[in-house]
Amino acid sequence: MYALSEMINLGLKEGQDWPSPEYKMVASVIGLRNRNVTNRDCLIDIVQSVLKVSQERIKSITPDQLYEEFGCPQVW
Repeated sequence: MYALSEMINLGLKEGQDWPSPEYKMVASVIGLRNRNVTNRDCLIDIVQSVLKVSQERIKSITPDQLYEEFGCPQVW
C-alpha cells in the first residue's frame, strides 16, 4: 500500500508528467491508501490508464469507466 501523496508519481514512466492536476487527483484517489494496491506494477497500471483519459472526460470519469474503457485494474 502506498500512503504518501507523492508516491503516486511512482506510476509515471520516465519522462512522463501529469497533464493537469486532475489526472494526478484521479490516480491518487484510486491508487493511494488502497490496500488492494500492493505493488508498483499495479500502481503503474492505474496511473497509465488514467493518463489515457481525454482532458474533456477526466473530471467526470467513473472507476467503472476506467476499468472497462481504459484497462485500469479493478482495485475497488
